[in-house]
Formats: sequence, C-alpha cells, structure tokens
Amino acid sequence: MSQTPFSIVYVVSGAGSDPFTEQCLVSIDSLRRVMPDAPVTVFMDRPTFDGLGDLIAPFERLRTTLDVVDLPEDWSGLKRSGFLKTSLFDRMAGDFLFLDTDTVVCDDLSPISAYKGNLLAVPDRNCRFQDNPTRAHMQESATKLGGRPAWGGVQFNNGVLFVRHTEEAGRFFSAWHQLWLDGLERGVLGDQPAMNEVNCRFSGAITQIPAVWNCQLDQCGQWLPALGGAKVLHYLGDHSDETALYALNLPDTLAYGATGPSPATAAVLEDPKAAVQAPQLILMKEQDARATRSPLFSQIKRLSYVIHGK
Repeated sequence: MSQTPFSIVYVVSGAGSDPFTEQCLVSIDSLRRVMPDAPVTVFMDRPTFDGLGDLIAPFERLRTTLDVVDLPEDWSGLKRSGFLKTSLFDRMAGDFLFLDTDTVVCDDLSPISAYKGNLLAVPDRNCRFQDNPTRAHMQESATKLGGRPAWGGVQFNNGVLFVRHTEEAGRFFSAWHQLWLDGLERGVLGDQPAMNEVNCRFSGAITQIPAVWNCQLDQCGQWLPALGGAKVLHYLGDHSDETALYALNLPDTLAYGATGPSPATAAVLEDPKAAVQAPQLILMKEQDARATRSPLFSQIKRLSYVIHGK
C-alpha cells in the first residue's frame, strides 16, 4: 500500500467525564480499518495527557503520535482546544487533514488530496447558510468578529479540514488564530466563526468539496443524500440527546477502554453507516431548532417516553 501523502491530525482537550478522548480513539480505530499506514498525530494539552492513564495503551496500539503542548492551566478545555486547533499549521511540517474527534471514517481518505485548493472543507450542516437552522446563532457570533458568517452564501464546518502546507494557508491560519484570540475578548469561544470571517477577509480561501467528506448527522436532514457515499460521518458529539441520529451519541454506546472498544462501540466500527438512526424530526428553520430546545418540547418528549414505555 502506498504511503498516504498527508498526515491525519486530531486535537483533544478535556478531563474527567468528558467523552473526547474516547471519541478520538474510536475515530482513529475507524481510520485504521481503511488506512492502516496513515500517519496520525494527536495534539493535546498537558492535563489531558496526564489524565489518560490506561488509555495511553490504545493510542500506542493504534500507532498514534501524541504531541503534548503546555498551555496555561487555568484555561478551559474549550479554550485549550481552540488554541491548538487554530495553531495547527505551525505545528505541522507538511499537508494534513484535521478531523474532529466526533467523526467515524468509512473509507480511504487519500483521494481528498486530488482536489485543488490550499484549504478544503464542506459547508456547515451540509447546506447553504440561508438554509442552516443555526444561522441566527452563527450570525450573532459573526457580528462580534466582523459581521460576515459566510462567503458566497456558504459557511464552512471545520470538523473535517484539509490543509496544504503553503504560504497562503499559513497566512490564513495566522489570521484565524489571531481573530480567534480577539474573539475570546468579545465572548466568542468557538473557532468556527473566526475561521469563516477570515475566509471572507481572504475572499474565499476555502474550497468547497462534496458533502461525502463531512456528512454531518443532525436533525436538519441535509446530510441524507451524502450518506451512501460518505467518507466521514460527523455525528456532532456535543449534541447528544434523545433525538441523536447516531449510536455513538448515546452514552451507553460510546466506550473505549485500555483493551479496545466496548462490544456496542465495536459493532458501530464494523458497520458505521448502519449505526445511523432514522430521523424523528426534520428541522427546517432556526425557529424550529429553538423550539426543540424549549422547556415545552422537553416536557412533550418526556410524556412521549412515558406513553411508549421508553
């Protein structure tokens, strides 16, 4: 098998009961089943590394390089993660493909390098910004950073981001990192709004690639056409609730220990697409998304579970 012409990169930051380390192990395990020889690096902060314990063993078994970065201890996990993610370019020597931890790889990712462009990504929620049910929230964050949430009607999701190690990409990351830092002072903790504002400032530096490279499983339903050919399933692990669309969103399923995945997680890895749940609700507009987070909707769900014995 030929050598993968780029590295696969993850960022993990957290401690205690958060799922990020186990999510990362699941993702790497899925990757190894289709790309056994791809170079994999996981960047993590010192507290996360020190808290790995027995989970160091599966990282080693999956032939993963752990790169530990010392950051201020009083930073939150989200802030540490954002810092590492927006500074990846300076930490890598060649082309790389960044994957969020809440991803499952379904196919060989090597063909992504055939696309032209310094930065490659898929639209957020697999749709144009005007159809994104979270657009009001994203617009609010964008307003604090410059007011532009999308370029050419597209806001990109950075859970799957291919980066060529070029001068252009380096300038983009430098601007992204600085704007992310500025955003912290303005109450914007996430790194995606800053990336999209910088994409506007660079007149569309990010090249759009097909949705199969980042099939984002949520209640919008825009991912359905991409599911059959999906290279990467992005199950949005921070949205786990009763309406989750992927088995790994459920806390009783996601489990990865020192000796490997739990039986339930192993079943997902054997057939990742079979673990996609049928949508119970399709969100079409921002007000629909707000409605599902309302107290009334929560009460209706609880009543439904009582009636149906769940």
